[in-house]
Amino acid sequence: MEKVGLYVEEMNADQERKVDRMASRSISVGKSPMETLWVRMTEEEMSVKMRSKLLKGFDKFLQNSGKMEEDVLEKIASNTTCSEQTKSIVVEQLRQFSEELRIRWSALGGVTWMKSVMNVMRALDVENADDLERSFVEMRSTNECAEKWRKNYEMLKKELLDSQNKWAVEKENLESAVRELSKTAGHLRRRAEEAEMTATAAKQGQWIRKNADGSSNESETSVELFSMREKIQGQASWKARRSTASRISSWQATQKENKRQ
Repeated sequence: MEKVGLYVEEMNADQERKVDRMASRSISVGKSPMETLWVRMTEEEMSVKMRSKLLKGFDKFLQNSGKMEEDVLEKIASNTTCSEQTKSIVVEQLRQFSEELRIRWSALGGVTWMKSVMNVMRALDVENADDLERSFVEMRSTNECAEKWRKNYEMLKKELLDSQNKWAVEKENLESAVRELSKTAGHLRRRAEEAEMTATAAKQGQWIRKNADGSSNESETSVELFSMREKIQGQASWKARRSTASRISSWQATQKENKRQ
């Protein structure tokens, strides 16, 4: 009995190995969609559009992996005479693999991350992972350079602000100095005007005094001239009165003579 049991176990084991080989062949015959996908993605140069299309096909393949399990069961049933237990063992391994693959694909983000990556590749105009990495390296270098320029800009901006503050203080000091100088100039101008007025008044006083001395001499001369004029006028009046009296006497004599005749 023990030999029979061992023989049965060996037969079952051999049968399981045959089933595994058949299942493996059934998946790989003519290259499965998954195999074709990864070969094309890793070995061939393709556009972003084609790569996105293949990744969508891969996602669809994973979603339909449950149907593949059913196809494997049908092929095992039609090509072998193994027990249900053996079929379950084979399909269970395939089911576990498919489930694990779907879980990991979902953890990576599935179609969501794929679309995001493809959009980035399309925006950067790259066709493969190497170009994408190179673009990110260049972008990082550009960002570092931009950060350096930003720091320089901030430093220059701070220096400009400090210079503006210093200039504002200096401007206020200069304006204050100008106001003080203007005030001093106003005082000096008023003092100069007062001095000029004083000098003018002094000159006028000297001229008045000088004219006053000359006027006294002129007044004496005027008195003499006035006396002489009075004398001349007096003499002229006496002569005129005398002439008038003579004419009157002559007229009276003429009248008397006429009356006697």
